[in-house]
Amino acid sequence: MRGYKHFNFPAFDAARDELRAMGHTVFSPADNDRRRFGWAKDYLPDTENETVLAEKLGITPDLLRRLLFHDDMSFICSKAQCIWLLKGWEKSSGATAESATGIALGLKRYIQTDEGWVEVAPNGGFISNGQGEFLILKTANDNNPLQGASANASHQQQTA
Repeated sequence: MRGYKHFNFPAFDAARDELRAMGHTVFSPADNDRRRFGWAKDYLPDTENETVLAEKLGITPDLLRRLLFHDDMSFICSKAQCIWLLKGWEKSSGATAESATGIALGLKRYIQTDEGWVEVAPNGGFISNGQGEFLILKTANDNNPLQGASANASHQQQTA
């Protein structure tokens, strides 16, 4: 969330609302931050700078990061049944760690795209859009996740 206007709370709020409308129970990092610091349910931080926010809260940026990451990871490790990753997640050190934790725990992971949410295969190799089409996410020699060619693939091709 660092570096985004309002720490990307509006994107987290929109995803939370969308997922709840789909019938899911949602843990939102933005809502958790609001609870932790006693902010109103629609509060938007007035900065994108972690240091400025930490100073306003009377703590160090390191402690702010540790507190919030602890909350998110504790929920994932103890209660999450799946992980929903917002667009741009691959640029976030926190989200990549959360995704890796999901892999380690065997949780389903979904990525937000312009076309909707797509499930990531357990090995991280393919994304399915639910219509038998897959995108190659990452290969052993590819340092650029999410760059790849679309391909129609069958279950046999995915597991081959």
